[in-house]
Amino acid sequence: MSREQDSVACLVFRVAGQSFAVSGQRLVEVTEPLAVTPVPDAPDFLEGIVSLRGRAVPLVDLRRRWGVPAGEGRAGPVRAKYLVMHADGHVVAMRVDAVDGMARLTRKDLYALPPSLPKPAAVLGLARWQDRWLILLDPRQLLSAEEGAALDELLKGISDFEESGRDG
Repeated sequence: MSREQDSVACLVFRVAGQSFAVSGQRLVEVTEPLAVTPVPDAPDFLEGIVSLRGRAVPLVDLRRRWGVPAGEGRAGPVRAKYLVMHADGHVVAMRVDAVDGMARLTRKDLYALPPSLPKPAAVLGLARWQDRWLILLDPRQLLSAEEGAALDELLKGISDFEESGRDG
């Protein structure tokens, strides 16, 4: 949020019973789950590839990414959605348990993590919204450099394959 802005729009979602928020500026769209094509030998966090209007988009399962066992931390019905986001130079879909909507957060809603807690790279801080705490995420930091490189290699392979199909 710049000094000129009084608030920022964030998308609020849940994974394993925990509430998170990402800046609406990074969001491309929210979609219902799509058919997933598994990718052999892909990194564990990568569930596969989905086709979004003819474009191959990698699907990151945030439960897997954070090592949360399937079914753990669910506090109600799961209404899985895919968040399609700009993340580290890629368009990536992220599987989440539920989307709670948009929140307009002001400076008074934002808090730094307590110094006694470790600060993962993707965590920007905390926010208070509707009587609950949100973990503010930076989607550009959700993947490590090695994971980003693996994703680059996978997407290059898909692009090369698509190009060879057009040429032949």
